[in-house]
Amino acid sequence: QKTGADRSAAITSACAVHKANLEGMPDKMDWRHALYLATMGGAQALAIDKQVGTIEVGKSFDAVLLDVSGGGIDVFDTDGNHDILEKLLNLGTEHNVSKVWVGGRSVHYKPVYRGQQQQQPNN
Repeated sequence: QKTGADRSAAITSACAVHKANLEGMPDKMDWRHALYLATMGGAQALAIDKQVGTIEVGKSFDAVLLDVSGGGIDVFDTDGNHDILEKLLNLGTEHNVSKVWVGGRSVHYKPVYRGQQQQQPNN
């Protein structure tokens, strides 16, 4: 039977191994790294980066069109494209998903409203 000291040593050892495995990893993940992991990084991890992960000729077109007008995101005149993308990735919900393509085929479409006029994104 393990004693308290044995358990403590085992936990300390496991923590040291875990810490060594995380060596060099950032304490926090920024939006750019999260986007990479959701696209090319994920495709590389699954060894399917020849088929998906980037938008290129010959690859499957799997994409999501996000729209800030879905709500929950404040956009200011001083926000650039990177600022808006960061807000969408950090704060976006299903309400900000306007269109989804899988294998080049549109599988979800929600109209984008701008004031009184409705605009349809291009296929």
